[in-house]
Amino acid sequence: MIFNILLVASQFILADVLVNDVNAVAHLQNDHYMILYGGDEYQASIYDAVNDEMLRDVVRTGRGPGESESLSAFYHNEETGTYFFGDEAGQLFLFDSEFELIEQKRLGNYVMTDIDADSDHIWISIRAMIAEETTTTEPHTSVLKLDRQSLKIVDEITITLEDMTLNQVDNIDRIRLLYLSAGITSYNNSLWLTFDYFPFLFQLNEDGSLGERYRFTDEQTLEVVQRHGLWGTRTFSICTNIQRINSKIYCWKGNDGQDIDYGWYALDLDNPDATAKSGSIDDVGGEEGKLRIIHGETTAVAFIPALFFGEGSSYLLRSEHKLVDSD
Repeated sequence: MIFNILLVASQFILADVLVNDVNAVAHLQNDHYMILYGGDEYQASIYDAVNDEMLRDVVRTGRGPGESESLSAFYHNEETGTYFFGDEAGQLFLFDSEFELIEQKRLGNYVMTDIDADSDHIWISIRAMIAEETTTTEPHTSVLKLDRQSLKIVDEITITLEDMTLNQVDNIDRIRLLYLSAGITSYNNSLWLTFDYFPFLFQLNEDGSLGERYRFTDEQTLEVVQRHGLWGTRTFSICTNIQRINSKIYCWKGNDGQDIDYGWYALDLDNPDATAKSGSIDDVGGEEGKLRIIHGETTAVAFIPALFFGEGSSYLLRSEHKLVDSD
């Protein structure tokens, strides 16, 4: 049983709802969350963490209009009430506030992992698979820049390992497999990028280059090691996911199996030169799982991505208490 993998203590409790293969969770408002998962009938649902119930299933599983077999990215425009979804087949979906399909288009051979927007553009991060045979051919990830009205791609920004300073990791050229993508945050007409298991925050310059970087922590988050004659990647559960709450970007961390305390680091985008703040989360519990935490107004939701367990993993966790002071 999947429930034995994570030992849930007082901070988080097991949700009553069951969802298959959770890919992503995003906070909406009023402690409601959008859950992206691999369901037989639906790919996304809205979850009420206060009452511990699913409110609505919103995107059907399939290949028809408004349907997907692999949702992987999401953005909600609170001003217009519209919803954007992206999937692993390179499709972008735009729904109105009642989840009626407005537009659906295939952007290309992309696996989308995050979506955000500013006043003029939609920004989409693309997952890259860095394997041993690609590290000599300038491996990179990318961010798509779309016109907000036409949803046409106006630029594709390439981000290399050197841009992210990942080339400074010992033995990075021997890496056998690493999935890499950017987390995107738009704030005050500036775009900020983060990368899972990488403790830096970057501001994107107008010319598409990565600007000054800010560091959440000095703790090690990634290493390339050799075991039984083979090279592999070891990621530490620091910056397992990134979330902006008002002006602050939170980098969540924690894994009992790695002796990493659960908690967070935070950088204030209104003052990114300031030292990152940190805090702890008591009594989460867990073994080996790379727990991802998403905070709401008075609750939080946590999950371990299906990527780590494979098909059939089925649980969601919720906290009935605030984990951070989201001022």
